[in-house]
Amino acid sequence: MTSTDADFVSAVEQEHKEVRGFYEQFKSSQDFENKKRALIELIRSLSQHSHKEALYLYPLVESELKDGKHLVKVAIVETDLKKIDDLADDAAEHIEQIKSLLDQLMADFEKHIKEEETDLLPKLQQELETKQEKARRLVKDFREGITIVSTRPHPEAPMEDIMKLKEADRQAQIKDLEKDLKRFGITDDESAGLHPRLLFPYSHTKFDFRLYLCLFM
Repeated sequence: MTSTDADFVSAVEQEHKEVRGFYEQFKSSQDFENKKRALIELIRSLSQHSHKEALYLYPLVESELKDGKHLVKVAIVETDLKKIDDLADDAAEHIEQIKSLLDQLMADFEKHIKEEETDLLPKLQQELETKQEKARRLVKDFREGITIVSTRPHPEAPMEDIMKLKEADRQAQIKDLEKDLKRFGITDDESAGLHPRLLFPYSHTKFDFRLYLCLFM
């Protein structure tokens, strides 16, 4: 697959790298505020990655490869990540518990990465060699999904029904946005000054929450 707009493998792998990067920042930072920032960035990044896979990647895997087991794994990741998310705002009081939970979560995430990058994605890539439009659509969904999907873990989401899942994620995204205003330290004055026509520049560099917010003003 030579067209970059159909290279969904790179799109997924790049998100894996982003989550790993925040984990390394969390482990290596000696400053508590930087450590907490890395933690909440990781929660956001992994939540959105998980939700995009559930909404876009795995339904395609199920239809093209007849493999529907992966949504179950998403629910497990969401459950473990929710435990960390519940502690994140008071991280100073729970830092050792967070470290333990996060280490286990990332160990499981590494297994997830290995399975996807060495088995699932190559199989899907081969299957879509003659279905370039589906491949391009998947890349587009992954790139644009960062402004659409919810930013917190939701293990209670109805994984068994894709339409119900989409609606549940849409409703959760609105609530998550309100919570993230506080978590990322965005004041009402700052959010009010954002230009509604600014577009979020898709990249995997440092997340700029102000640009993200403008899409919902």
